[in-house]
Amino acid sequence: MTFMKTPINRLLLCAVLALACVEAALASTYRRLYGNDMLSSKLVTSICQDSHGYVWIATEYGLNRFDGVYFTQYYADTGEGLAKNDVQNLMPCGDGVLVDMFNRVQLYTPEDNRFHDIEIKDAPQVSMKGMVKTPGGDVWLVNSGQGVWRVDFKKMEARPVAKVNKAVGRYKVKSAMVDSRGRLWLGTLEDGVVMYDTETGRLLRFLDDAANRTKVAGLMEDGRGRVMIATNNNG
Repeated sequence: MTFMKTPINRLLLCAVLALACVEAALASTYRRLYGNDMLSSKLVTSICQDSHGYVWIATEYGLNRFDGVYFTQYYADTGEGLAKNDVQNLMPCGDGVLVDMFNRVQLYTPEDNRFHDIEIKDAPQVSMKGMVKTPGGDVWLVNSGQGVWRVDFKKMEARPVAKVNKAVGRYKVKSAMVDSRGRLWLGTLEDGVVMYDTETGRLLRFLDDAANRTKVAGLMEDGRGRVMIATNNNG
């Protein structure tokens, strides 16, 4: 059979070659970062990049900082002040990084290479499930079943935001985000998604069908302002 050198065939050939090049490039780019002198654990819980370009990787056993070549590992017993080895959430904050360990929150400051406690005020229980930044620059800690706490970095403490907590304090939260319009979104364990407008006080619920008991795993906003919702049992 003679291969016809038509424009379509030439385009198909170019497409196949381009895909092969991309596959080869990806194969040479990606590498496993777990092993000796690499990650402290293969159970990764959160990743962020700080203002200096370092990539921070939280795991269920230790915290890791990656400079593009080498890893620096932080543990509760290595002298930098990390409160616990089980780190759940990270968020870049100024020159440092906020570190959430369920019932403890700390701020890492690069100038002294140490972790400093943020005192959680007026909280009967502490079960942090997220850290969010508002368009106005405030940092809120999401305390599951109780609401949000605003961080005061000058005093190194966090206090409850009473107005918000009256509306959302009862929800058991799994994930959280603040969108570009300043609205607080909470992904819950059994009540779907709760959206609270911090300006108007309006509260809306989505995917809250009692029969399905939607368990929300994650939330994100795309470039067009649409909120994407990932669940453990409903797509």
